[in-house]
Amino acid sequence: MTAPNKLNSVPGQMFKRTNTFPITPPIVSFTGLVLGPGSTLLDVEAVPGLGDIQLKCCGFIQLSTYLAPGNPTRTPFKGFHPFQVFVIFPIHADPYPSLCRKMIERKESSFQSDVILTCTGKVAGFLDHRIMVNPPQLTEDHVFIVVPDTWTFHDKATSSSETTPAKAAKQPPADPFDPARFMSPSKPVIQQTTNSTMATASFTRQPPHAEPASSTPSCQY
Repeated sequence: MTAPNKLNSVPGQMFKRTNTFPITPPIVSFTGLVLGPGSTLLDVEAVPGLGDIQLKCCGFIQLSTYLAPGNPTRTPFKGFHPFQVFVIFPIHADPYPSLCRKMIERKESSFQSDVILTCTGKVAGFLDHRIMVNPPQLTEDHVFIVVPDTWTFHDKATSSSETTPAKAAKQPPADPFDPARFMSPSKPVIQQTTNSTMATASFTRQPPHAEPASSTPSCQY
């Protein structure tokens, strides 16, 4: 697969090139510890099209899974295996500008260390290790890119969470593989929510595919 020519003008890739990712994006749910925002854990020079606000509205989450394979002498071995996922809110695509308004207006990123995130969303692809500040040691360790549908940031220090309106006007289904959803427009995001001129970055995208209808994204943070 190759990215459209118009996306090749900006160096760096968000998605890892792969021919094994399913056409229909999987839906995942998890609760994990925030490692930090994209503004500090991504190589910002490799993804200049994201912009400061979008980099603030994405981050890495630490998770783990327990495996009990049938053959204990071969990898993966039995036990807990830690991994991380990359969560990104496409703040330039409706309805996220209104749902994430508080997140956008906050001076600091919501992806602060030691904060717990509960999230359900779609897996848009695999993050390219080359744009990560701390990539996995093994190339086989894929980092999922998750676009949230529902989410809650739990403040670990105060055992509370900020709540924002959960409902917004229904929008037509969006292509989760469209890289323009993550690019910074030419105008401030607070002042425009539609018809934005999107900046572009070099992406490898999967072809769009019709997906089952889902509820309008909602958030708590």
